[in-house]
Amino acid sequence: MASDLKQQLAGIEKAFARSWLTFKVTLEGGKRELRVYAQSFGSPDLQGDVIMNEPTPLTSSPSAPAREPITCHVLDLTSGRPASSVFVSLTLLRPLGPSAPLTAVTSPDGRINRWSGEAGSSLSEIFANLAEHDDGEMVWSLKFDTGTYFGKSKTFFPEVEVKFYVNAKDGHYHVPLLLGPWSYTTYRGS
Repeated sequence: MASDLKQQLAGIEKAFARSWLTFKVTLEGGKRELRVYAQSFGSPDLQGDVIMNEPTPLTSSPSAPAREPITCHVLDLTSGRPASSVFVSLTLLRPLGPSAPLTAVTSPDGRINRWSGEAGSSLSEIFANLAEHDDGEMVWSLKFDTGTYFGKSKTFFPEVEVKFYVNAKDGHYHVPLLLGPWSYTTYRGS
């Protein structure tokens, strides 16, 4: 999907936060058509008309950015909702580290798909360079600022650090964090 279509979908999701959204993609005449329907909680039937009907080319947009090799997602177990506005840093520990951290803040859906940092190599460039050398194995650290998210003295963990192995040749790594004020768990996602 083109990035502008994703932004439109994000706006629709916010507008229908108390509804289920159903997406239907059809292919006709070399174009992809996306239709979005809203369904209210507790109602078995789709309600209303098509919210958006926008044909888009099947090929991806050249301006659409490639996915970062490391992404993460934070879910707040106390509310059962995504944890938005959590500050997260990503640091390469080995083989060349520790590096200057890349940083981001979780979006309203609790996700980080883009990292920013000091002028220099991007995360994708680091992966590409290390994939060409040695065996491409790396150790990374994700640090989640849970103290600020929950508030002072409202969590046992002021910071959660997750260290993990990565092989640059394996492509994408997604690290979800299931977070509560007194516990957390993580795993390698997809």
